[in-house]
This record gives sequence, C-alpha cells and structure tokens, in this order.
Amino acid sequence: MKIDLHCHTKAVRRGELATRSVTKELFAEKVSEANVKIVAITNHDLFDRTQFEEFREEVGSICSLWPGIEFNVDHDGEKYHMIAIGSPNKLDEFEAAVTTVTAGKMGNFDVDVDAIIAAFGALEILYLPHFGNKTPGISEKKLEDLYTRMPNKNRIILEDSNSRSTTILASHGMRTITGSDIQDWNEYQKADLSELRIPVDTFEHFCLFLDRDPTIIKTLLDKSYSKQYIGKPNERVDSIRVNIPLYNEVNIIFGDKGTGKSQIIDSIRMKMEADGLSVSTYVSSEKDKSVKELTDPSDMERSAEKLDLKECEENFDGIRNWGDENIELLQTFIRYGESKDKAANKDRIKFIEQQILPYDEDTLRSVKNDLGYAVNAIESIDSIGGDYLNEAELEDLQTLLEKLKALIKQKRDSELIEKNSCHLLNFTTKQIRSIVASKTGTVAKPTSTGFYDYAKNRIALYNHTGNILKNLVSKPHKEHKPLGNIGDKGDLFIESRWRMYDADSRHPEYSGEVNITNLKDSLAVIKNIRKHSFSDDPQEYLDDFQDFYNCGVVRTGVFVGTSRYVVDDELNEYTPSNGERAIVMIQRALDKDAEAYLLDEPELSLGGTYIDKTIRPKITKLGKAGKVVFIATHNANIAVRTLPYNTIYRYHDKSGYKTYLGNPFTNKLINIDDSTDEEDWKEVSMRVLEGGEDAFSDRGEIYKAGRI
Repeated sequence: MKIDLHCHTKAVRRGELATRSVTKELFAEKVSEANVKIVAITNHDLFDRTQFEEFREEVGSICSLWPGIEFNVDHDGEKYHMIAIGSPNKLDEFEAAVTTVTAGKMGNFDVDVDAIIAAFGALEILYLPHFGNKTPGISEKKLEDLYTRMPNKNRIILEDSNSRSTTILASHGMRTITGSDIQDWNEYQKADLSELRIPVDTFEHFCLFLDRDPTIIKTLLDKSYSKQYIGKPNERVDSIRVNIPLYNEVNIIFGDKGTGKSQIIDSIRMKMEADGLSVSTYVSSEKDKSVKELTDPSDMERSAEKLDLKECEENFDGIRNWGDENIELLQTFIRYGESKDKAANKDRIKFIEQQILPYDEDTLRSVKNDLGYAVNAIESIDSIGGDYLNEAELEDLQTLLEKLKALIKQKRDSELIEKNSCHLLNFTTKQIRSIVASKTGTVAKPTSTGFYDYAKNRIALYNHTGNILKNLVSKPHKEHKPLGNIGDKGDLFIESRWRMYDADSRHPEYSGEVNITNLKDSLAVIKNIRKHSFSDDPQEYLDDFQDFYNCGVVRTGVFVGTSRYVVDDELNEYTPSNGERAIVMIQRALDKDAEAYLLDEPELSLGGTYIDKTIRPKITKLGKAGKVVFIATHNANIAVRTLPYNTIYRYHDKSGYKTYLGNPFTNKLINIDDSTDEEDWKEVSMRVLEGGEDAFSDRGEIYKAGRI
C-alpha cells in the first residue's frame, strides 16, 4: 500500500516551481496512476481547506486524503523542516491549530517548535521532521530532545530523502518514511514512495498501528486469510507437533541450528500438497540435485523424427528376414526337354503349361500411402475447419473427404484381392505342376529362370541398407528452455540435443538404451552388408545383423543420442557456479505460479546484495499477492526487512524446545504453550540473526567510520 505523507499541491514560497501547483483533475489522475492509497497535502506554511475539500471530492475512493502542513522549525536555534499531519475527521480543529501557529502569515518564516506542539497538542498529529539526507534536517541531538517534548513519541516519523525500506520500519527505535516532496506533477508516478506493509483504512488506525496496538494490528493482520497447520519438527517422532498459523502473506521461521525448522517446513509442504494446493519449494541444500534433474535427458525420446529422418523399421525387418531367391538350374531345362514327350496323356493336362502371374507390390503400397494421407487430412480439417468454414461448408467438405477415403479403401481392397488371387493361383499352379510331373514321369516346365527374382532380391537388400544409412546422417537438433538469469553474465538456458551416432558420440548419450559399442559395430555390419549385397554370400554379415537386431537395433531411432546441459545466452556450454545454481533455482521457485511458496534457507550461497535487491522484493510481492510464503532463514534481510505478518521463533535449551509466535508490528514473540512467556521481537531478531545489538551497532559504526 503506497503512502505519500509529503505532497505539495501549491507553489507557496518564493522560488518554488510553478509545476508544483496542480489542478484537482491532474492530481486525481496522477495519484491513481501511481496507485497511491494515502496522500497528505503538506504545502509550505499553508493549509488551504477549500482546496483540500475540492481535491477530496475529486479523488473519491481513489485514495484517502489527509490534511497537513510543512513548517520551518526553530528548535533552540537549530533550523529544520517538519511536517504536521492531522485526521481528515478533525478538519476544523486542524485548521484552527494551523491558524494559531501561522497567525495568518505566508511565505518563508520560522516557527518555534514549542509553539507547534502547543497548538496541536490536543490533537492526534503525526510529526515528520526531515532527517538524514533530507535537508534541512534535524540533528540526532535535537531529535532526542524532540522525543522528550512530544506527548507521544510514537507520532514522530523521520522523513529521509530515499526509500531505504519499502515500508515504515523500526530501526534503532526510529521510524522512517519517504514522501514525494513533488516538484513536477507530470513526473509524480516516478516518485520514490514508502509502502505500508499492512494496509490501513483510516488515520486513526494508522496512529494505533504506530502505537503497536495489539488489537488493531491483529485486526489488520486478520484481513489476510490464515490457516492452522501442524508442524513436525522431528521426522522420527511423529508425536512431537507444533501448531503453526500461516497467513496468505510472508511467514518467517528462524532460530538456532537443530531446532527442527526444515522439518517443520517439509511436514507442512506434505500437508499442503495432500490438500491439493500447488506448492513451489526451494531447499538450498538440494539445489545441485534440482539442477541435475533439470539436465537429466532420460525423458528425451530417441526418435529419428526429431532429426526429420525416417525410422526405417521396414528396412531393418527386410534385412532381418532376407534370404536368397533360388535360380533355376540349366539342368532342369535340359531334363524338361528330354522328358516332355514321354507321357502320351500329358497333352490332356494343359494346366502344366500355365504361366506364373506377376503382381506389382508398389501399386498396393502406393494405395496404402494414399489412404494414410486421406485419414490425416480428415483429422487435420476436423481440428481447424470450424475456424474458417461455416457449418454447411464444413459438412460438405467432410462428406467429400469421407467419399475420397471410401474410394481409396475400395481401391486398396481391390488390390489386396488381386494380390492374394495372384498368390493363390501361382501356388495352385506350382502344386498341380508338381503332381502332374510326378504322375506322368515328366519334369515340370520351369516357370522362369529365377534370375529376375534373384537380382530383384539382391537389389532390395542393397536398397534396405542404403535407406538405413541415408537416415543415419543429419545435423543435430537442439531445443532451448530458459533456466534463469545470473545478472551481468546474462541468461542461462537448458539445451536439449538430439544427434545421430558419429565419432564424437559418448556413452552417456545412450544411457539405458542400446550401448554405444553395439551401435558402432552394427553400423559397420550394415555397411558391410551393403558392400557385399551382390557378392557370392553376404550371409556372414546377415548373421551378425541378426544378433544386433535381437539386442534392439531395430530402427534408426536407437542411433539417436540424447543429452541435456546448461548453455549461456550465446549458446555455449556453461557450468554454473555454486552461487549461480542457487540464483537460478530460487528464481525458478519464486517465479512459478503457485498458491504457496516454501523456502528453506534461501540465503545460502547467495550474496547479501542479491538477497536484498532481488529475492526480498520478490518475496514481499508474493505476500502482497495473497500467496502463502513460508521461509526458514538465518538472514536478517529476509527475516526482518520483509516485515513478515507472522514470525515463528524456535528456541532450545536444557529445559527443551519452545516455539514463539509474533510479528514486528507488535514487537512481541509469545510462547505458544505459555502466554506469560514473552520475548521482544526486535531483541530476539538482533540476537539470533545479527549476533546481538552490540554486534549490530559495532558493524554499523565500522561501516560508518569507513574502517573496512
């Protein structure tokens, strides 16, 4: 929820830019465009009630508008700017207090800090002195004094010049915020604004929120749906259970090592998945396993089609079943000539002279191919025809295609009858010839020399091997899927590669399939069969082929090697480092579309800058989107700066294990088994995540002094 508590709508002082003044229409347009939900109008030395009410009517439900004013403060001789903001429900009182302070003056003048406190003392007022890089700002010394003068120091919010946090946060006991301090309304949407981690409805709720009022904070938190889960911190002892409420927001679990945080997360993951929730999980200790699974090629189908080649199964079967055709011996023709006149009654049986009828197999093969094309065409048109043709046109087209398919089937059936008729007649002819020859004592006339069939059969063997070898040559086929981004080094991809066996092929490319040695040897055999297709006897190589066929070399697809690996954005093979593997795997986990995100120590192997600039904003964004985000962490940027709706603290000492629940908004952690056992959220966070407040402060001083 964006909030702007320092917004100008008028150029009041001399030297202020005219672009600081804005019409009510442009104001409403820009605030809506920037999606700001709370705006305080804080012009210099002026509260223009008429303008305020006009703007409030114009914005309607776009945002909540609060009255304010910016003063030049004189604090015992120290000068700084400070904003005072009041409730929109107390406009009369706020306007009267402003009049008391300004006494009708406008322009560049100073106001004593005590006069401001006295004038607004009876009202709930937010005070925003400039601080840090925001000039002119209050010094730390005067800030301490201001805390003592204010009736409620929780109403002091320091305004810095940039958004050091995406929300109001407690840091060393000081609340900070960044407003637009707009100079040009045409650029308002670019303003660096703070965000409220918990959306509030009213000014009064905001004040109670600052007071860490437990009732109002619980009310605000409970606007986000929550559900109770049973966490199991010890996977070996099922009876040890912990009640864990999880909000549809950011939930953090932290504590010392060995307190069962990972087990709690994993047990809740199993419950969520059993309930049907989609869960995205990142476990830092399993990132290497996850990358290995992503690059595992075992699911890649070994298919020649991937390389636009044919599987050639009919050619492999043809070689396996191949056998030589017999050539009729010359002696058979001589014997026929010598014996044909021996039997006086042989002329009565003219069938012995019947010729063998040929059949062209190519005709039937062509018709079968045509039928396949027709079936595929009908299926394709069924899937897309409705997008281009009306119902009547589509019906006519389907009728014609079905007619075409029927005619092709008719032709196929006719060819099958013709083929089988020829085979039957030829078989019968041969049998009768054999019987006649036996009964008459003659030799049956040879139907042919057999050389045609012999030569045709040898050519078929040659063609089988040629077709196989032709379909064992291709360029590799590669497919790419994004793996993740590794910053300045660019994007990483997972490359899946299919390539035909060659001299560069390696054993891992054929894991679980025909081993690479068999492929090498079977390829040599196929080449030898081709080489000896017209030799006296290729049987030696055919016997070897049969052995390889029985081992699975039955199609060209088994020669396809598969591999999967990581490449950079120039598609060069790349081995990501330990940290880079962590980066891409946590990115993938957080970028998935899921209902719940469970992260176990996501900070491991990651740099602090990457965690704070990339991971933390993603986590916060998911929480705002109403996702359940549950994180086990030892990292302060994640555990603290995400401002979790729910913090689970696991503690262990000699008395046993304890579980505390709380949040940074109440600054409390309460033992779930003993409500009187209460810890300070900030102190525990510093002790466990930062090594203690002294260590935290010392590091800050070292950085500040530039000693490292």
